[in-house]
Amino acid sequence: MSQYGTKVDGSTVSVTNGSAIVTGIGTTFLTSVSVGSLFTINGSNVPYVVASIYNNTSLNLAGNYGGSTASGLSYNITTSYTPVLGIPYMEQGDIDTQTIFKRAMLLLENYIGWKTIANIPTNALTTATLAYAYTYFTGTAGASFAVTFPSSPANGQFVVLLSTFARVNATAAGAIGFPTTMAANTPYKFQYNAGAWYPSL
Repeated sequence: MSQYGTKVDGSTVSVTNGSAIVTGIGTTFLTSVSVGSLFTINGSNVPYVVASIYNNTSLNLAGNYGGSTASGLSYNITTSYTPVLGIPYMEQGDIDTQTIFKRAMLLLENYIGWKTIANIPTNALTTATLAYAYTYFTGTAGASFAVTFPSSPANGQFVVLLSTFARVNATAAGAIGFPTTMAANTPYKFQYNAGAWYPSL
């Protein structure tokens, strides 16, 4: 089991609509929960992230609780996460597994999906460091901006740029053959190999 909560020790919690504070009864938050853990009222399918832990019977959520004010509620807190990306995962005996699965899929989408960098000013030079494999720049067509690629990725890493802009200044260590103009709304792929970024088909 990768969870702590009512199923483990019979403890319950009280929550208040519009408040981030969770009050426990019979809980051992300090020894059983970590900051960043996923908190859920059983059956609600709405996860909250633990932002801080005051003591064994009080913790703070990263956002205000959106459900109804109530006490004596059954709950669970997911405590197992992948070591690199911090993706929650399920183990035998876990409950509310659909909540864990949904959270994991949303995090994965964020890591592997398109990252949108919006509202780059018209005719202004803006540097955006690529932190995602797929990056979409939005703004007024024809505006000029600069892209700084990761400087020391692993060989074979690629990025795909898709932009509403028509002019691009792309810079990177050892960059070869970068375009100075990109057609708007057309994907451009670049791949890193042997110390340099190259345009790639």
